[in-house]
Amino acid sequence: MLSREENELLTRVGPGTPMGELMRRYWMPALLSEEVAEPDGDPVRIRLLGEDFVAFRDTSGRLGLLADACAHRCASLSYGRNEEGGLRCLYHGWKYDVQGHVLETPNEPEQSQLRHKVQQRSLPLVEASGVVWTYLADPATAPAFPTPAWAQAPETHRAVARMKLAANYLQVVEGGLDTTHVGILHQTAMASLPEHPVHKTPDLAMLKGDTTPRLETQLTSSGFQYAAIRRVDDDTRYIRLTSYVMPWYTTVPHFDSVPQQTQGYVPIDDENTWFWLWWVHDRPIDAVMLKAFQGADPRTGEFEMPGTRENHHLQDRASMRNGSWTGLRGIMAEDSAMTESMGPVVDRSKEHLGMSDAAVIRLRRLLLDTLRDVERGKEPPGVHAGLPIGRPYSVAQTCGSNERWQDYGLMAEFLD
Repeated sequence: MLSREENELLTRVGPGTPMGELMRRYWMPALLSEEVAEPDGDPVRIRLLGEDFVAFRDTSGRLGLLADACAHRCASLSYGRNEEGGLRCLYHGWKYDVQGHVLETPNEPEQSQLRHKVQQRSLPLVEASGVVWTYLADPATAPAFPTPAWAQAPETHRAVARMKLAANYLQVVEGGLDTTHVGILHQTAMASLPEHPVHKTPDLAMLKGDTTPRLETQLTSSGFQYAAIRRVDDDTRYIRLTSYVMPWYTTVPHFDSVPQQTQGYVPIDDENTWFWLWWVHDRPIDAVMLKAFQGADPRTGEFEMPGTRENHHLQDRASMRNGSWTGLRGIMAEDSAMTESMGPVVDRSKEHLGMSDAAVIRLRRLLLDTLRDVERGKEPPGVHAGLPIGRPYSVAQTCGSNERWQDYGLMAEFLD
């Protein structure tokens, strides 16, 4: 378990907090490109690490991400007019370009020099693979953008989704790393969509066949990787390798017939998280079907997530009596119910961890050690590693009982 002081240290992400300042040193996904697809389209308000911003695409197609509070009197620019090369505040008409320069101050005298003295905060942006990425620390310190591993894949071979969860980011990351819950919590949901490619593999049977895998971890240059080793029979083991990359990415195990899935858990603030999902494959994929497998609308692929703590995540007790393990619809509904049921920020001093929590313990130790190292002036893992997000790949693989799991998936360039 963590002490309450350590829990506070890891879970608070606002400006000036140790964890928040650490996270600001990494590029992060901010919003989907489709949300700001049209020049002079509607501005979009986005909250990241406890700060509010507004995104817009100007008349010429340039993207901007500005502090949401107008530099004049702090009204929200998300209400503004996006027109003629800039975003205009409704309150007094101040207008900004994508770099935060003040273009017009119509309520000031013509001779006023105020607009030349004021600068609206503007964040650096990179648009890649259908996502707008940004960097919240001083732009002068921004490392090279870590191109996602799936960036070169054709659009037909990749997909991306984003949803909001009402829980602290660390609860969501820990859920993504927790392998032992998969064969228990998701046993009904994983079997409920027969057309999903996972059903072409023996994955489900092996997950449920051994619910107490042996867990082992290995540090990498940008995080760690761990193996969940399950017994199939006397001569065969089923290994699932999961990778974690600082500060909030996990890449989950997959068979060759199943698309690779990378997840990102970006804090909105201390009590809410943007949960990102990326899929990539060596062949065309059915994006709507993949999203439906997670619990999205099977017709549109949109995540509406109607379940909340307040409505008990719409749990259906009647379906449980008829064979459903959880009474919840889809993998994401099950994960969000468990994660959000802990409360917005769980008190980890009340936990009782076991051998099944090896990856969670490894994560917390890595984060605490990193914060201490950064305080002593050391660079955090992965900031300048030049390794793409989504690597090293994770795999699900059967092997002989005497084989080493390290020989599968973990490449030498990622070793610490």
